[in-house]
Amino acid sequence: MTLPSSGAIGLYDVRTELGMASNVQIGLTDTNVRTLAQVASGAIKLPEDFYGKSNYPPAGTFLSSYCSGYDLYYRYANGSGGYYDTLQQSNSPSCGWPPASGTFLSSYCSGYDLYYRYANGSGGYYDTLQQSNSPSCGWPPAQTFQLSVSTDPVDEGNGVTVTVTTTGFSGDLYWRIVHNTTNNADFNNLTSGVAVVSNNTTSFAYYTNADQVTEGTENYYVEVSTSAGGPAVANTSTLSINDTSQTPAVTWSMSPANDITMQEGDVYSATVTVSDGGSYTAYYRVPSYVGVTFWNISLDSYNQFNIVNGTGTFDLGVNFDTTPGNNTKTFVVFVYDSGFILKLGRTATVTDTQEIISGPSTATVNVAFNINITNGVPNTTFTWVQAWSGQSFGPQTLDSNGNYTFNVTFVPENPRPFTYTYNFTFAATGNQRSYSVNLL
Repeated sequence: MTLPSSGAIGLYDVRTELGMASNVQIGLTDTNVRTLAQVASGAIKLPEDFYGKSNYPPAGTFLSSYCSGYDLYYRYANGSGGYYDTLQQSNSPSCGWPPASGTFLSSYCSGYDLYYRYANGSGGYYDTLQQSNSPSCGWPPAQTFQLSVSTDPVDEGNGVTVTVTTTGFSGDLYWRIVHNTTNNADFNNLTSGVAVVSNNTTSFAYYTNADQVTEGTENYYVEVSTSAGGPAVANTSTLSINDTSQTPAVTWSMSPANDITMQEGDVYSATVTVSDGGSYTAYYRVPSYVGVTFWNISLDSYNQFNIVNGTGTFDLGVNFDTTPGNNTKTFVVFVYDSGFILKLGRTATVTDTQEIISGPSTATVNVAFNINITNGVPNTTFTWVQAWSGQSFGPQTLDSNGNYTFNVTFVPENPRPFTYTYNFTFAATGNQRSYSVNLL
């Protein structure tokens, strides 16, 4: 350091400035003390001759020289006990320049290959390959894997392409989908595979399922490994599937779709269709207030039928009421699901069975003619009375189509002209019908 430029200075301060130990004797006539005071001879005044003096060499004082490689440097004092260096000569002969041919100069890496550089004896150099794929040059390289996806989030039914960029790896790369809230069915059960890395890249694709199930946004991620079933070496961030394919509304329909008119004895055949094609237990019911009865169910009862693959059927057999006359009635049939929730309702109008008697309006003696009964209840009986004589006949049975035919011939003994009337009574319906013919 430097002594003060004013004030008191003692020999202790001088000794400290000279870097001497505290137990070393010191005097003003000592050579090193005179040097510090810059008084070569004669008396030395304390403290005046020591103000601002320093034991360090003045700034710019040459201290030494040295070589760094083949370059020559000079070192100078900075006046504060330190120094600074300056380049005196590049490729200095004082530093052995030029080096002899074959002198090792340095080493360097080109990629993963190690090269040595040697002097050629003329101030130049030449390089030689020391080691290919040298550990000194970072061989083998660290493996890296970077994944990017084409679409996120993805709508159900669409695909995603994953691109993998690698360093230090080639060959088979194993990928798999890891479920957070998804499952295999969300990807059509294809959730893993193998991709081949070539020129530091590869890609693979997977596809989401338009499952028609309402489930909300679902999450997953993709990871890769360098061996089948091995630990993951990289993965994507969390990815999402938009719930764009939701559960469709289920509708129930029934055929006949509209209200119909039918006769007593007919069968009401219904087909129920459910839009989702599923299988259900269902029920049909006719309330008791309708005034119609059925031969195969009881009114107000819940009657089970099965819907299989979206379709189910049931039949209602309408009874005859045996009340003569035109007695039109209406009934309603309800369809329920397994929870007895009403799904459908249809009405039908039931008219009395109307037997029809037909034949000619006039007849002549000895000429045969037919009296026809149609539209009756198949395989049921009827009787008839000759109104002019009161004589009863029957019973006779209608055929399987509800029909019957008489063949009649009037003989000369029948009075004429005269109107002959036949009164028919039908057992199944209770209806009475008449037919008249005029004999000329």
